[in-house]
Amino acid sequence: MNEGARTSGSVAPRPKRFLLSPGDVAAGFRAAGTTPPKSAFYDGLPPPSRQLPKALTDGASGALSAEANAVFRILAHPQTIVSLETVTPPSPVTMAARFVGGASPGQFAMIARPQEEEWDIALLTGTGQLLALLDELTGASTGPSTDSPISFDLSVAALTALAALADQAAKCEALERLGRPGLLLEFLTAPVPTNELVDAIGHARAAPTTLQAVTLLSLLTSSLLEAGDIDAQVKDGMEILAGQGILREDSTLTPAGVGLCRNLVRVRTGSSLQIINRHATEPVLDRFLLLRTDAGLLVGLWMGSETTSATLKLRELTPGTLWRIVGNSTGDGAATASAAPRQDQRTPSGSPGTAKASAAPKQFCASCGRELRPLARFCTMCGAQIAQP
Repeated sequence: MNEGARTSGSVAPRPKRFLLSPGDVAAGFRAAGTTPPKSAFYDGLPPPSRQLPKALTDGASGALSAEANAVFRILAHPQTIVSLETVTPPSPVTMAARFVGGASPGQFAMIARPQEEEWDIALLTGTGQLLALLDELTGASTGPSTDSPISFDLSVAALTALAALADQAAKCEALERLGRPGLLLEFLTAPVPTNELVDAIGHARAAPTTLQAVTLLSLLTSSLLEAGDIDAQVKDGMEILAGQGILREDSTLTPAGVGLCRNLVRVRTGSSLQIINRHATEPVLDRFLLLRTDAGLLVGLWMGSETTSATLKLRELTPGTLWRIVGNSTGDGAATASAAPRQDQRTPSGSPGTAKASAAPKQFCASCGRELRPLARFCTMCGAQIAQP
């Protein structure tokens, strides 16, 4: 493991893993005295196997082992859910994994389904293991990176237009290799041909199996290729790109725009990371877009719901900064534990954990302006440490 996934200067040990059939998973929940949570992830789980698999037992007595018991109790009562989807070009196959945190800070269970009849479950005993696995699955630390102070606020339309630009740049590179030199330089220095962007987006809608930048980002952003007027989408996107300093007034790419296009042409791994944190009084949702390219690590944080009105704050980060932000977002440590609802709190209807305290004044990061959650130690956007009162 590298510096991006370290939490205390030492390498996290490998987690205890269980490779199980769907029936064995159901048997594990039953042996732990729990049931799977109501979630689409567990839809179709068959009746429990008649006998516990050896992998879940303590050996001698045949009873559920302490580690397996901890795993299924965490899965049954999730307080933090980290959902990861990863695409590695040129394959369009999406790999999905889920990490579930229990009531104890730093303890997580991983659950994934690499094949239809196989479940991969692991017990993670520290946040270091969680970050190490996320780093490995996303490939975040497999190339150069830097912490850039420059960020871009991109709408879904702007992200789509930018991806279409990258696809056109990739097309020019391919034609250069076939004996047409100078095409890429001409494309990067000439006004952006909006009709070609419209064609590129239309092609991605019609043939999503072709893994180009537009298709890749659509796999990680469900609203990217929603039905609608492509011409209007490109026009809106170009206006945002110009406002963010990616395009000039004459529709030519700025140096920043050229750099972003070149980055998107060379994506090694693309990932969508969603974190739901229920430790605080109000559940908190953070959604990230991670793009490991040949040149750097692009990290985006979605602001607002994932619709055409959402905004992506995109910047280049080092893995160390990224995983510090993600670690804080999972709610590990005293910052979110102190804000968790007490079990004796009740609403008038009697449901636990939903009583609200008086509203505290909002706080904002002095570095990037991101709104902070109560008692946060780090900003979930830029990673800056927050001074405590």
